[in-house]
This record gives sequence, C-alpha cells and structure tokens, in this order.
Amino acid sequence: MNAATRGVVLAIAAVILGVIILGQGFGDDSPSLQSVGSSDGTSDDGAADDGTSDDGAADDGTSDDDGAADDGTSDDGAADDTGADDGAASDDAGGDDIIDPDDTSDDGAPDILHPTAEVRVLVANGTTVAGAAGATREQLVTSQGYNGLAPTNTTSAVDESAIYYVPGYELDARQIAQLLNASPQSVQAMPADPPVEDLAEAHVLVVLGPDLVQSS
Repeated sequence: MNAATRGVVLAIAAVILGVIILGQGFGDDSPSLQSVGSSDGTSDDGAADDGTSDDGAADDGTSDDDGAADDGTSDDGAADDTGADDGAASDDAGGDDIIDPDDTSDDGAPDILHPTAEVRVLVANGTTVAGAAGATREQLVTSQGYNGLAPTNTTSAVDESAIYYVPGYELDARQIAQLLNASPQSVQAMPADPPVEDLAEAHVLVVLGPDLVQSS
C-alpha cells in the first residue's frame, strides 16, 4: 500500500472515530441543552441552593420578618413564659378577700371593731312616737353591752333612720345597724352639724326614723 492510500484510510478512520465520540456525547443520559438550571443544587440564578431563603438569609428557624430566632418569645421580644397578658405570673391570689387589720375607713382612721363597752352610743328619736329612743338604747345596752348615753330627740323630725359614726368607728356603726335591722345605706360619717343639740361625745349616733320605730 502506497502512502496516498494509507493517508485516505487514516482520514476515514478519524472521521468514523469522531462520529462515534460525538454520538456518545449526545446520548440520552446527557443533560438536555434546554435545561435552564443545572442539576447540581444551584438555584435559578446560578447560586448554590444551600438552604437559604429567597432573600439570602439562612433558613435556621428564624421568624419571617425580623430574622430573630423563633424561641418562644412574644411579639415584643419578651419571653412568652407566663400566662398573664402583662408578663406577670398569675397566682390567683385571693388578697382582696382578706381583711387587713391595718385597713382604714374613708376618713383615714383605723377601721377596727371596738369592744361594745367602749363604744358610746347616743340614740335620738326623730319621730313623734314617745319613748322610742329609750327603748332602743335599752336594747343596745342590755343585750349587747354598749355604753348607752342618755336618750334624746333630734332637732327636727326625720323621714328615715340614720346611723352616724365618728372617725374610727365605722365598723361599730355597721354592727349596730345590723342589730337594729337598719339598712346598710343608713350608715354614714358624722356630719359637721349633727341633728341633735348635744352629741355628748358619742362615737355612734343612732337617729330613729319611722322605718325603725314602726318595726320595733
């Protein structure tokens, strides 16, 4: 075989080899030329898909808007570890139901219940029923042991009963109101101008109106 013939054979062999190589390169297992993104885990823009969110922040359990760790905190950043809305632990204490011995009445004096013998009570008749004040005084002194002052009359007739107290004797006045079946609303602080001529230094003034006299 001469040199010219050998050259033609080698050229044909090279062409055949090239066709085989090209055929293997465009087989079914090769990625499609129409694929936009690679299959190596990168995102559409060519960045590696490493678990980050769309804005580039790592998706590590943080909240959607501020990047702070979702660790159970409330919206204002305070730990959500209590049941109360204001963050204070709810202890359901019944403190409002406990009577504080240091409580004071509306007039600022200590609000305590005195022994009945130490409470000076003045009963004033505000009706036209004779002897009503004396009978009520006798009831308080005999059955309850109050220090009853001499009964008197009011300076003018009254429409309803009232039980007045000086500072520090509100509870005593309320107890007397219960004993006489008087309305709780009848218990009031002693007015600047009591409805009697002489208060006689009484701690509690019982003014009898038609409601109490009629029921006695």
